[in-house]
Amino acid sequence: MKKVLFLSVLFFAFITISCSEEPAMDNKTYETNLDCNLQKLNVVFNSLDSLNAKYPSQISRGVPKRKRICRDYLDLADAAGGVCGRYVGRWIGTAIGSATAGPAGACIGYVWGWKAGQVAGYIGASAAAKKYFDCAGLAEIVRPGMFPRYNSKINVSRFFRHYIDEEYVRLYMTDSMFPEDTSITLLSDDLIHSGDVGELLQVLPVSEEMIIKCDSIGYYHNWLMAYFEDNAGQYVKNSEPDLEKIYDYIVAFLTEAGFDDDGIFENMDLRNKIISIYSNLGLMALNSNTVDDYLNLQYLYMSGDCQISQDDIELYKNFDVKIIKKCNELSLDEIESYAEELNKIISNADVSSQLRVDLAFSAQAAINTAICWHEN
Repeated sequence: MKKVLFLSVLFFAFITISCSEEPAMDNKTYETNLDCNLQKLNVVFNSLDSLNAKYPSQISRGVPKRKRICRDYLDLADAAGGVCGRYVGRWIGTAIGSATAGPAGACIGYVWGWKAGQVAGYIGASAAAKKYFDCAGLAEIVRPGMFPRYNSKINVSRFFRHYIDEEYVRLYMTDSMFPEDTSITLLSDDLIHSGDVGELLQVLPVSEEMIIKCDSIGYYHNWLMAYFEDNAGQYVKNSEPDLEKIYDYIVAFLTEAGFDDDGIFENMDLRNKIISIYSNLGLMALNSNTVDDYLNLQYLYMSGDCQISQDDIELYKNFDVKIIKKCNELSLDEIESYAEELNKIISNADVSSQLRVDLAFSAQAAINTAICWHEN
């Protein structure tokens, strides 16, 4: 784990204003974590394939028309927005934390940025894509006043607590990080494994309230999509999507809801990078003739502009994308039972606690965006 922290601190110096302007990034912090889990992830992928096979298609959405938005585009925009935002947030959070409080701050910032970038990227990406198609007069979906249904069967908060307990605490609480700080009591292995979350959270910069709110990410997304549909004209400027206004409304909503307890949404680097993700994913959707075209453009964007490792792109292909495609074939009732079984797969996955959080977030995001744009 010390090696992971060391590598985290190394790469924040490369950060610039937009994802596309960055030189090649050293992504070893997360890539190393994934490398250790690749064989175990294959078990997860096989379990997901078996689950998908249990649910035959009940709904056919047909072949997307040229230059027309289909719900798959919106679903995939959200999923890719969450993955790209996750990377961007980790880079920026590490840099902010390190500049403020050295290695300990880098560790704290890593979690702050991870949470903020992933949520903002996920929630806003399909809103931006929808606005691009609205502005081009090509949107198929116009549903002002749609009821914000959501699913909370994927227990993100449980997995996030586990990550804090078994991974983050060990990284954060070391003598080398706090050689002169007598106000911090280092945690023993007994306490780390005691399950006493209350004591742990007293020394961690993550509130219990915020952790619980991770289970409401799908609700936040679907409520905001309904809001943007009801108020579509307010988020267009000069016949183009007003992406800055979309981002600002999303973060204001999340802050009011108590999700941003560290203020990282206010960071201009994060804001600019997430808006750039909205723009790129939205324009790629607009210029894709088929869903496969859109996915291929996403993979190129992830590996090129965002410098996401090929292993992580394979994770996206074999987990996020497969969940989205399956949910788009199911009825709403089936999605409910599917989500419950998927949560069991994630719970039983023999992977690191950090990766389990990513799987849980991706699953909740995929399921809820499918519910949001579901065709009754």
